[in-house]
Amino acid sequence: MLTNEMVCGEWAENIANVKQELEKEVKKLEYMREKLVIAANVILEIKPIHGQKMTTLNLHGHLENLSRNLLSHCLVIKQEDRHYIRAMHRVQKCLAPAKKGKPEPKDCVILEAFLDVAGKAREFGYNGSIFCYFKYQ
Repeated sequence: MLTNEMVCGEWAENIANVKQELEKEVKKLEYMREKLVIAANVILEIKPIHGQKMTTLNLHGHLENLSRNLLSHCLVIKQEDRHYIRAMHRVQKCLAPAKKGKPEPKDCVILEAFLDVAGKAREFGYNGSIFCYFKYQ
């Protein structure tokens, strides 16, 4: 598996915020679950039923460890000047992942690095499938 210097940098820059956001959302969901259980208990006139509290699952910590482990097993593609130049061309022409009003320059650099590696693999005679998972909105 391959990744890119920019992906590693983005991960490092954002992991704390992503964990914090996830933990906040889990707490909101847990609050809603508790309210639903209370309402159901009142309506059905049964004793409180308590399930697994989502806040005790440490989902944010587990996901951080999984993503860190995944990144640690990837070969990291070095950013080169030509990746930046081609990325800026994508931004100027609004070519995916860039689009009007949302230039996404970092995503364009990441994509150009992967396209470069795929092109080199073809030059060296690799004719198998090459997959790039790239999610953008």
